[in-house]
Amino acid sequence: MFRCRRAVSGIEWRRLAGWENAVGITGKPSGNLTLLKVLGITMGVTLFVEIVLPWALSTRKTAGEANAIASLRNLVIAQEIYRSRQDPPGYARSLSDLSGLIDANLAGGAYRGYRFDAGIADANSFSYVCMPAMPAFSGGRSFYVDQTGIIRTSADGRAALSSPPLR
Repeated sequence: MFRCRRAVSGIEWRRLAGWENAVGITGKPSGNLTLLKVLGITMGVTLFVEIVLPWALSTRKTAGEANAIASLRNLVIAQEIYRSRQDPPGYARSLSDLSGLIDANLAGGAYRGYRFDAGIADANSFSYVCMPAMPAFSGGRSFYVDQTGIIRTSADGRAALSSPPLR
């Protein structure tokens, strides 16, 4: 009435399950590309494109914006150092005047995916506008700073004195 079940080895289980074409008796893949493998690869690529890639791009944008903000803070500090060394005191009129106080690439006007443009500068004031070189990759916001040190931001276009302060 009751039948004894015998233990099934791994190789025999593969044969019984119909995997003998995908994995040979020796347990090594036979090299055939089955529909299941194609579906698995397709799902993996789809998950990467839909989930991982946008996350990586948004992380890159956030890092680019953080670098731009830090660079603007460094520009304000460099301007104050430059001003303290002048007689009579006055701010630098261009980024290249600040070379030696700031990174050489920043003094050139482009740094880590952002373009830095010097605004009007005289003995008592200065301003800088920082815009992403490639908004889809380096960042989505532009920034503005002047001699007050308050960084202002705009998500739609060029930041200016009228833009809201960074929070």
